[in-house]
Amino acid sequence: MRGLAGQSLGWSALALPAALLAALWATRLQHERDFVGMYGANLVVNGVLVAALLLIAVNDPSTQGLVQLGGYFLLAMGLRLGWLFWRQRARPGLAAAVIRRDETMPEIRNEAPGMQRPGLPLVADPRQRSVPTPAHLPATSVWLWAALSAGLPLALPFAARSMASSGGEGALATFNYAWKLVELPLILAIQLVATLAFPAITQAFARDAGAAGQPGADATQAVRNAFALAWTLACATAAGLLLGAPALTQLLFGWGRMGPDALARVAAWGAAGAWGLLPQALIAVALTVLATQGRMRWAAGAYALALGALLAAAGWAGGDGLRLMGALNAVLAGVALGILVALGPAVWRWLPARLMAVTGAALGMLALAQAAGGLPASAGQGVPALALALAAALAMVGLGAMAGPDLRQALRR
Repeated sequence: MRGLAGQSLGWSALALPAALLAALWATRLQHERDFVGMYGANLVVNGVLVAALLLIAVNDPSTQGLVQLGGYFLLAMGLRLGWLFWRQRARPGLAAAVIRRDETMPEIRNEAPGMQRPGLPLVADPRQRSVPTPAHLPATSVWLWAALSAGLPLALPFAARSMASSGGEGALATFNYAWKLVELPLILAIQLVATLAFPAITQAFARDAGAAGQPGADATQAVRNAFALAWTLACATAAGLLLGAPALTQLLFGWGRMGPDALARVAAWGAAGAWGLLPQALIAVALTVLATQGRMRWAAGAYALALGALLAAAGWAGGDGLRLMGALNAVLAGVALGILVALGPAVWRWLPARLMAVTGAALGMLALAQAAGGLPASAGQGVPALALALAAALAMVGLGAMAGPDLRQALRR
């Protein structure tokens, strides 16, 4: 399989320039709050690849047929660029539509943080940008710290996969499937919150002069809303995984060649990894704030220490999925703590402490009840177990809404 893997790396290298340009254009759409265009681009890629897989499976399901997937991959990346280009160029009124009457442009504000300001009328020129164009590109150090902050988080699961492979045949595949159970809610819920909140947080910091280290009322509200929503979704999805991991594993992976014992290991490892969703929720929002303030070196340093700690635990956790998930949870908790400390004293105003305490305690009680055998249906499979997991997730959201106004305000915004 090494030859085929090498060819796959070659296709990926050819697609890298298109991926970098797509990331830049998608970031622009993110700041313009054109999330339809931003996420529609991913649907274009997935749609082409799914159609290509079906075509290859019907016409040439051999190894040579799979090599053809590289060409379809480049086609998908090109079509994504075309989609993003169209969203930026074909709708010149997009930028003006997102400037509300109470949002003045950052370059014309000189008032102190929190000062009441009269709004300006809607920009008449449809080509006016909602995010001002900087006079020059960021310094080289900014690019360096941003690249490290983006790459080092990917190194943690990469190293964990390498450590899992020492567990013998099938251990790496089992870990991959278990990590997918964690990645699904992480990407579809938690990181989505940070993505949607990024434009609001950057604009709030600009209004409050928060980038100079003086966050005011607007920035506090925007960051607190993001923390409340991300933490609640993390608790909800963690509760769902704790109770529904066996049923979800059977639903997603039980139709292949994986046997019952392997499915049980995937479910157990995925449920253990669910605890890592809580620190990753804090990390996702905290990184957004650090990026707004241009202080990504703190994130790079925290992840570098976490990677070193994970590698140091290879002798203890290597090949054991449960220990490996526990090690990942521990280093992610360390990253979250380090980044929150880097945010400074303002973090105490940003964190919804009461909501976090209520939902966190509820999640802990749920885990204790499951460990004590008080929820026997959670070990089952099928629709009843999935329904129980969904009910637990919804109950966690309800508890968050009753714990205070933070979650309700976040949902309204």
